[in-house]
Amino acid sequence: MIQRLLWLLGVLTRRDKAIHHLVEAVAKVCPAVATTLGRGTSSPAAVRRESVPAASFVSVATSPAPEPASPAVPAASSAPAPAVASNAPPAGATGQPAASPVPLRQLGAKEAIDGSVWVLRILWALEYAARHHLGPQNAAEIARLLTTHAGLNVPSPNVARAFRERRQAQKDEPYWSEAEGQRYVISDAGRTVLREELAAA
Repeated sequence: MIQRLLWLLGVLTRRDKAIHHLVEAVAKVCPAVATTLGRGTSSPAAVRRESVPAASFVSVATSPAPEPASPAVPAASSAPAPAVASNAPPAGATGQPAASPVPLRQLGAKEAIDGSVWVLRILWALEYAARHHLGPQNAAEIARLLTTHAGLNVPSPNVARAFRERRQAQKDEPYWSEAEGQRYVISDAGRTVLREELAAA
């Protein structure tokens, strides 16, 4: 009988300690339940009625923080891009080929402009140099272009003599201009008469 009482006393002591620990734990989460338990309510059913379900505390403690709102992405503009100004020189500028030029065909041995085969030949070579971006040409280079590309066998002294005779005959030359020392480029007037001659043949 005494052992039975001691066992029962031990059970009651352990239960009181368990309730005490439970009250301390619940007080950290919900003081209202801890107050009820502190007034002596030791019935498990009363504790269940007064306490907040544990799942609620878990939900509050573990619920993720709201994500920050993403900044609004501005809509792509449908306005057309501004036009970029071109730095290309205008067609027909001195020393530059005109738009849609007449093909430079090979020259006949007796073809001439202003009664001179040399005017036509010099203009042909200067226009070829302009189209191929060869820069100003001297007499020797003009003779080489005519021999290589125009189907003519032209010695360079003949081209130099043609330039001298042309300068002596008239003060101003309308068909070409001297860009550097004895180096020449075709003019707009020279390109015009050359185009007409090549198109007419």
